Amino acid sequence: MSSSGVAGAVTGPVGGLLASLDELAGQEPAVVASAALRADLLALLAATNRLHAELARRVAAADASGSCTADGFRSVGAWLRAFGRLSIASSARLVRAARVLRQLPALATAAGRGDVSAEHIRRVDLLVERVGVDV
Repeated sequence: MSSSGVAGAVTGPVGGLLASLDELAGQEPAVVASAALRADLLALLAATNRLHAELARRVAAADASGSCTADGFRSVGAWLRAFGRLSIASSARLVRAARVLRQLPALATAAGRGDVSAEHIRRVDLLVERVGVDV
């Protein structure tokens, strides 16, 4: 899903993010000095983690509010499959991540800082499924 398909319809911070990504895509990483490239990689990994946390936060809000019913879908997972072009497994993982972050505010805070990856959230979700959130 390219930003060019949605950038005109999105304003505010998300629109700014898409514009920044377009600018970043216009840079050639092969000409960046080695130390700067490594710094960019670490910053982009943290940004990816933060972006996933923000996506999960919005999925949680859509899940809780039932807002996807306005488009004729019974669940946010079905909406993500249709509009986000996600597989059943990917949409289910995203909804589960959203729910576990809603249940565990400290994890959500760490994810929002970029300290926790989507993979870490998935592992915590599997643990919560096995032992519960109150352990």
